[in-house]
Amino acid sequence: MKMTGYSNEEMQRMMGFSAEEMQRFVEQPKEPEQPVCPFFLKGKCKYGDRCWLGHPSGAEFAVEGDKECGICLHKIRENHKEFGLLLGCSHSFCLNCMRVWRGQINVPKEVARSCPVCRTTSFYIVPSPVFVEGYEEKMNMANQYKQKLGGIPCRFFNFGEGECPFSSSCFYDHRYKNGEKWIPPPLIMEINEYGEKGVAKNPKLSDLLNL
Repeated sequence: MKMTGYSNEEMQRMMGFSAEEMQRFVEQPKEPEQPVCPFFLKGKCKYGDRCWLGHPSGAEFAVEGDKECGICLHKIRENHKEFGLLLGCSHSFCLNCMRVWRGQINVPKEVARSCPVCRTTSFYIVPSPVFVEGYEEKMNMANQYKQKLGGIPCRFFNFGEGECPFSSSCFYDHRYKNGEKWIPPPLIMEINEYGEKGVAKNPKLSDLLNL
């Protein structure tokens, strides 16, 4: 910025600015950074080019905060995917890959629940548009995630007409049609023939009554 007929030094003397103040005065203001559209990150923004939030592309999109998925080895944000955060470790994965990994039926449950890289157990995945590494930050996001799911009726429970296979481990809302909340029965532990301890799949009535 320069006023016609005056040099920057002359303006500085006339206006009584210091050299630092003058530098700020003549510098062009920076454009505010446009926030990235969270629906664009998921590939689901219905507004397209009309969206007032940012839809960056190419290197601009891939540079900041991007990570490589430890399973498919693709850049997560660059490919418009969400992160699947694990509470037990700081390895990065895209949400879809982690859901496929944890959905395996031909491996032991403890393997499917573990990190594909370090084998640390995490009992659930937290979807996130950004990568978060700190445990406390992850827990805050996990609590927000569970709170959000807690307002959605469980499709398995179906207002008391069905049965949820996940019982107390399910994050969705279990309520009857009259609004009364379903309280799951206490878990009954058993030891199988291999000496392994786990939840009894079909507890007896006597187990529930502590007889």
